[in-house]
Amino acid sequence: MKIKLIHLIRRVLIYSIKIYVKFCDFTLSLFRLEKVSSDLYSYFRNSEKIIDVKGIGAIKFFTPSALLKWRADTLLLKEPETIDWMDSFDDDQEYIFWDIGANIGLYSIYAALKHKNIKVYSFEPSTSNLPILSRNISLNNLSKNVHICPFALTSESFGFQAMNETSFEEGGALNSFGVAYGFDGKDISASSSYNTIGFSIDYLVSNKIIESPTYIKIDVDGIEHLIIEGALDTLGLQSVKKLCVELNSDFKDQYDYVHKTLEGLNFKFEEKLRSEMFEDTDYDNVYNYFFTKVGN
Repeated sequence: MKIKLIHLIRRVLIYSIKIYVKFCDFTLSLFRLEKVSSDLYSYFRNSEKIIDVKGIGAIKFFTPSALLKWRADTLLLKEPETIDWMDSFDDDQEYIFWDIGANIGLYSIYAALKHKNIKVYSFEPSTSNLPILSRNISLNNLSKNVHICPFALTSESFGFQAMNETSFEEGGALNSFGVAYGFDGKDISASSSYNTIGFSIDYLVSNKIIESPTYIKIDVDGIEHLIIEGALDTLGLQSVKKLCVELNSDFKDQYDYVHKTLEGLNFKFEEKLRSEMFEDTDYDNVYNYFFTKVGN
């Protein structure tokens, strides 16, 4: 009897050890960093954010990261002046909107859903942002309304130059093309850099590659003046009605060139605006400047 009891205890112990080993293997596999990272990545790749906008309805955004979720959440808060400006677009005729520095397409998509008679060209050269931009366009069924231009704009007709990105992150900003400075005219430290092609606006329009714009938004964190330098003929067209250009008054060379050039092209400066969320930050002197072609 004693021997049988010993054998029984031994079998129970062996069985318990086997269960323990399997549990440990399961726990280790469950909490193995690579697997957890992979599982989390797969989970967030299916994340979407729906923003309900008065007069438009539900707008969907692909949000697989905290930054992308923040961008979606602040659609109406980060640049309310840009939203108001797009709301003012003329609905009585068909027109072209160029969103230069589209990032993940917040304003391209808003404009396309707000106005049914609009054609949008979204200019975005960052290879990190393009997958999110294309996904957002698809989520909102706007492939016929919003056209992706996956290249940079600059002063030169065309050519390859360095795309310098300050962060390797989807939805990232503060990047530069062809220069080593950022939104304040100061040197930037690039965490990612690669050569990609850029064009001037005049080259694209004069060669009938893209239709000339009616409304233009330029927000590229540093080379706004170079883009305008490459668009002098196009901006001289009477069909171009309004511009929204983000400028930093601390970047004096940029600021002065843009104002002087647009004034010479018969644009009237209307106002400068920005959200209160940027007060007492590094972007305290960064505003959206609004210009209107005289006679329109």
